[in-house]
Amino acid sequence: MVAGTDDPEVLEPLRSKYNFQHHALRKFYYECSNLKYLTGLINVPKLGQEPPNLFGSDAPELPKRPDTGLKATSPPPASTTPTPDAATVAQQAAMLKQYEEQQAALDARRAAEEQARMEMELRQQREYEELQRQQAERERLAQEQLARDQMMQMSNAAAGQVNQMQMEMLAMRGQYERDQLLLEQYDRVGHFYLALQECY
Repeated sequence: MVAGTDDPEVLEPLRSKYNFQHHALRKFYYECSNLKYLTGLINVPKLGQEPPNLFGSDAPELPKRPDTGLKATSPPPASTTPTPDAATVAQQAAMLKQYEEQQAALDARRAAEEQARMEMELRQQREYEELQRQQAERERLAQEQLARDQMMQMSNAAAGQVNQMQMEMLAMRGQYERDQLLLEQYDRVGHFYLALQECY
């Protein structure tokens, strides 16, 4: 290509790529030469610092390709597979459309199932919160009823004590009155005896 081209600037992109590949290959060979198990099997080639000059009279000659004994063969004949007709294309388009519709229906069903699942979870969450609220309300009412019962018991106990004290006071008053009647009776008997004695 270099020898058959009059304008070297045309091959500048290829030359840049050639220089880059030369330095990459030199680095690869250098790394391989540091592997002892590899150098014991093969001889690692060594490349110069700069790539060979492809321009000018000192351009290296390319080695000849080894003769493998194979003659140049003609390219394989073009495929004789018949091109699909309009009916086949229409059938494939119909199958593709059917597949896309099935995928869309499947996606819609999955979306509906996911929506139903989310709604069910939300409903269950609301029912659970309602049960918790009812339980808290029952506990509050039970505590209020217990407080009322305790107050009533305390009130009944106080009323019982008052009633007992009133009964004791009534009993003491009755005993006092009976004692007063007994004393008056003794006085009358004493006066009666005194009167008898004075008569005698």
